[in-house]
Amino acid sequence: MASLVEGSLLARYCPGISFGPGKMPYGLRPWSVGPLPVLTREEVPEVAYLESPHKGLPEFVTINARMAVCPEAKALIEELEPGRHQFFAVTIERPRSRKPILTRSGEPLQTPYYLLRFGVCLDAVWVERSDLMVSQISPGKTLVFPNPGNYGGTVLRRSATAGHHVWKGDRQCPTNLFFSDALTKEVQKRNWKGLDFTHLREE
Repeated sequence: MASLVEGSLLARYCPGISFGPGKMPYGLRPWSVGPLPVLTREEVPEVAYLESPHKGLPEFVTINARMAVCPEAKALIEELEPGRHQFFAVTIERPRSRKPILTRSGEPLQTPYYLLRFGVCLDAVWVERSDLMVSQISPGKTLVFPNPGNYGGTVLRRSATAGHHVWKGDRQCPTNLFFSDALTKEVQKRNWKGLDFTHLREE
């Protein structure tokens, strides 16, 4: 099995973090179809700001609506998929206060988070066996999206996902992120927060 991954719906795990006005890198545009361009350090700001009143951060957060992970999650992903993805260190600060930002264990945050730039796009959906929405964007170009009322109705081809642990959709589910079963189990076993998972069938 694999999982469709989204940010948590629980407010306590949804801190508001932003790079600030005009600081969103072009390479982190809301979504794209086709290969994702490689980013350079100069394209990714090194500091982001915790704008919400949260005392601390979960292990997975979003910065300008893009996933960032704690150092431990970065290490796990790199262990499973060495060299496939880009990670950019981002220091998270309060914009108008010196009050410490805490980890979930209650300790002051002393390490950066890492903006995760996904290096793999897959069209792994078994369209004929899935409950999907279809969008015709131009002649000959069709996108498919999970049905909001039935995300679990998306079926993946096991032959396409084999050997992958983190990927984004391409023309199939271009706005969605997926984790392998192995990665999902590790995240849940370690009780890391900030993500919600919808388990999908693979055939």
